[in-house]
Amino acid sequence: MASSTFLFSLCLLFMEVLALAKAQQPAEQPAMLYKDCVGKGNYTTNSTYHANLNKLLTSIYTNTEINNGFYNFSYGEDADTVYSIALCRPDIPPDDCRSCIRNASDSLVRNCPNFVEAIGGLDNCMVRYANRSIFDPMEQGPYFWVYDVRSNVSDVVGFNQSRMTLLGRLSDQQVCIG
Repeated sequence: MASSTFLFSLCLLFMEVLALAKAQQPAEQPAMLYKDCVGKGNYTTNSTYHANLNKLLTSIYTNTEINNGFYNFSYGEDADTVYSIALCRPDIPPDDCRSCIRNASDSLVRNCPNFVEAIGGLDNCMVRYANRSIFDPMEQGPYFWVYDVRSNVSDVVGFNQSRMTLLGRLSDQQVCIG
């Protein structure tokens, strides 16, 4: 009887140690929904550009003064300047936004090693960086289509008809206003 109690206690102790070890491991980062490692050049690991990229991305998610979910920063000089844009969904609280940007930044740099330009996103945010200004010019890409495979519409035909009616009315209103 004493040996079975001892074994049971030993098993409980072992499970507790495993649980503590698991709790101290960093949480897994969510997988990126989309990414594009733009093939417009590469940087060298441990170069000035690499250091500027890391400093810039860190400055975005550690900046607590901006709470509107939109960030556009640049850092560096001349050919080593890095430009970045980060954007969160408007319903995401600022702390969750910064956490998402951190995860997206880390994932993007890990998934696009040494690319001078990349873009990627998670459910709640997106991050883009480049070695050229991306603040002013109107660009046609990169762009992504992200589909939700969950079906939350029971009547797809009826939904699409209602959607088109609504969009038509909004378009008519805009013509009258504008």
